[in-house]
Amino acid sequence: TLAPTAPRHRLTTDQRQREIVATVLALARERGPDAITTQAIADRMGLTQGAVFRHFPDKQAIWLAVFAWVRESLGAVFAASLAESATPIGKVEAAFIAHVAFVAANPGVPRVMFHELQYPGDSPVRAEVRAMIAGYRKRLATLFKEAKAAGELPADLDVALAPVLFI
Repeated sequence: TLAPTAPRHRLTTDQRQREIVATVLALARERGPDAITTQAIADRMGLTQGAVFRHFPDKQAIWLAVFAWVRESLGAVFAASLAESATPIGKVEAAFIAHVAFVAANPGVPRVMFHELQYPGDSPVRAEVRAMIAGYRKRLATLFKEAKAAGELPADLDVALAPVLFI
């Protein structure tokens, strides 16, 4: 006779998609993004590859969901960090510390982001990553501009280049 198996807990599509995104980022800590296949995702989750594709139409959709999560999560961390200080330079410092903490908590994020940017040409995923970085740089440049205007940073600081330290 076969041993009874525990029934699997069914998740909503939204819950399963979040689980897939988390699994991709966990895998990214351990291996290069090229080695993150849908089969590797399914194996890590204890699912079939077909189950992964029930929640995402293709691998590109998975990567778009990963980067949407990064954009939303880093944006929330960034916004929360700004409330920690009343001074412009304090906001820059809080944003930097929050950024470092986010990367430390999610070490797969920079790996997948910069991996995606290494390739020439364009794809919806690369466009998403570029747009996310551009938006983040713009928010950081605003912080540097405010700190510069308050006299808390050197007058000759290039506020367009200063955010490169974060990214």
